[in-house]
Amino acid sequence: MLAYNWRINRNSVFLSLLILFYSTYVITYYTTIVQQSRFWIAITYANPSPLWYLTGPCLYFYVRSNLEDQIRFRKSDILHLIPFLICLIGMVPYLITSFDFKLSVADDIIRDINSPRDHSPNWIIPFQTGLILRPSVMIVYCVLSIFSVLRFPDVKERFRAIPENQWRFSRNWMLLLSVVFILASISSLLISIQYNVTEKITVRQMNAGAISLILSISLLMTPVLLIVFPQILYGLPRNINLLNRRTEDKQIAMAPDVFSEQNIAARYAAGQAPDEDPFIELSHRMLKTMEEQKPYLNPEFSLYDLADLLDVPKHHLYYCFQNILHTKFTRLRTAYRIEYSKQLLANTDLRKITLDAVGQQSGFASNSGFYNTFKAEVGCSPGAYAEKHNSTAKGLF
Repeated sequence: MLAYNWRINRNSVFLSLLILFYSTYVITYYTTIVQQSRFWIAITYANPSPLWYLTGPCLYFYVRSNLEDQIRFRKSDILHLIPFLICLIGMVPYLITSFDFKLSVADDIIRDINSPRDHSPNWIIPFQTGLILRPSVMIVYCVLSIFSVLRFPDVKERFRAIPENQWRFSRNWMLLLSVVFILASISSLLISIQYNVTEKITVRQMNAGAISLILSISLLMTPVLLIVFPQILYGLPRNINLLNRRTEDKQIAMAPDVFSEQNIAARYAAGQAPDEDPFIELSHRMLKTMEEQKPYLNPEFSLYDLADLLDVPKHHLYYCFQNILHTKFTRLRTAYRIEYSKQLLANTDLRKITLDAVGQQSGFASNSGFYNTFKAEVGCSPGAYAEKHNSTAKGLF
């Protein structure tokens, strides 16, 4: 998600980092309490702990960026990094110690899980204080994120530029995500309290019980939901040009006939008519651009190029394809290229141009791609189509 989806919706960077940073906490807990591997304890114990103070800000920035449909940092946002910086400064002496020393610390932990109480790896934040502080900070950010979503104005009243169905979906997702991490953080906090108040706790005590089960289930929900509901990554698109839309912009360009059964004027899956969707105008403009400028004739033409051409965020286009056009960008691009090649095959003097040249002029990157795609879409080869519709092709193929 971090490697690929940031190009589509940059808000997903915060979600990626949230999962990544929290995963380091889970891995540390597993290697230290469950697996008790000497080598992996030396690697994971305490080393990633400064990152755990960034999980809360990542959640909050993700929610805020979704609500604002843009990533915008303010000077005051530096305050969110203070716990991370304090922890990082306090961890420097431990971070630069030799690996042999960290192996000896791992041996102590395996012999007695209570040993970190006497030898804190952080010279600023005592070990037991950090156990309580980290999940407490995360809980505060979860509550702040929930409050930000709940106080966001009703989309019907003030933000008609936001698709109502996507708003409902995104709102429920952001609330659920915050609740999931509240449950995980409360479970982590209870385990930490148990560790602090129990004079001589054992590994079995820290592993057993409903608290560990709740923590595991809560953390599992996030990646599962991302797989089941990929539209989460579309974010919360807002059409800022909606109020300036002019009447003539509503004249939609005609897409190739292959999309007639999925006409943009039809009601789409969620039951909302496209004319009610604030992104109908962008869909109009996108098809009009494809018709008039024919960018698909460039073999390298991609969705990112289309977003640059229209000067809109890429996740806005993903929303249009998914919810209004009901197709994929590659499918639409192929349909336009096929329609263009059909026009060339029917109207060009084929005694002066080859079929390969027709494919290249239509935007296909390779001859085999042109022939295979044309036959799959039209039902016959380019040569057979030309002989049927072009008098200059008789006897050539």
